Amino acid sequence: MNSVTDTRGPADLTDIADRVVDLVRGSLIREAEVVIAFLTLWILERVESGRMSGEQADDVFTTLDMRLTDGSRQYPLCDEAQELIFEGEHFHHFGETEGPTPGPRPDYLRTLAFKILKTPER
Repeated sequence: MNSVTDTRGPADLTDIADRVVDLVRGSLIREAEVVIAFLTLWILERVESGRMSGEQADDVFTTLDMRLTDGSRQYPLCDEAQELIFEGEHFHHFGETEGPTPGPRPDYLRTLAFKILKTPER
């Protein structure tokens, strides 16, 4: 029996961006927002525990932003989901509290994510 080893690393999470784009293109906006909220919480926990670097997390959100937008930085997501993507693009500054671009605040990310998850369908 052959054993298959998964060699994919955390950066392969950028693949999820394509699924979120598919949801948006299919007019499943609420579903896309829920995926973004869950993904944010999952990535945040990994970064906080040291199982993912801030740069790897940043790559996921940057890829998501690039694939969702046409350069206008506007998409049909709720404000909270858009803010999660924007904040997620600053994970490379995670833990920094000062400077021109401090890293995302974990409490703020959690608040945004749970607001999405607790909001009934529109």
